[in-house]
Amino acid sequence: MSGKLKNVQAVRQMLDGTHKTQTKKLFNYDVKSPTRKRKVGDRWTDEKGNEWEQKEGYKIKHGKLDDLRDSLFYKNKACPKCGVPMSKRLDEKFFNIRGMCFDCNIAVEHQMKLDGTYDKYEHDLIQNNFDAWLSDTETEVELLKIAATRGIEYVNADGKIEKWSSPYTVEQIDQMFSKFKTNVTKQMDED
Repeated sequence: MSGKLKNVQAVRQMLDGTHKTQTKKLFNYDVKSPTRKRKVGDRWTDEKGNEWEQKEGYKIKHGKLDDLRDSLFYKNKACPKCGVPMSKRLDEKFFNIRGMCFDCNIAVEHQMKLDGTYDKYEHDLIQNNFDAWLSDTETEVELLKIAATRGIEYVNADGKIEKWSSPYTVEQIDQMFSKFKTNVTKQMDED
């Protein structure tokens, strides 16, 4: 039989429901895992001792990283203050910073303004941010001092190595940073 006739015959068999792909029988028997329909929310333990939970369309293996997984999925997590699921764009950011959703943070700050405690709260936030920035700057200055003592090696695109040296000594860097820190701290205290 030619190839075209076989194709026509295969199409006729498919339309009749007698094609080999439609009548093929598969056999599978597994004693260990019987087929079982689980409902959403069902929990079970398999033969290896792993705990599973059925979700909508998939299952989750529970283990030692459950807390991490839950903390990563903010949309499924409710705000600890109001109990509303955190699904807004800024909820994750404010939960990481303040431990509550964006709406609760707005409500708390509004209440502080009504109570007259917002100015101190705002000053403390700015001061904490400044202290963190100053600490990061001190770390950068320490790296500059290391570069000033050792020098920096730079490899060009053509493979030549250049050694750069700092125009400042460690003492000069300390003096400049001390002067900078005094001026910035003074300006921060004035504001």
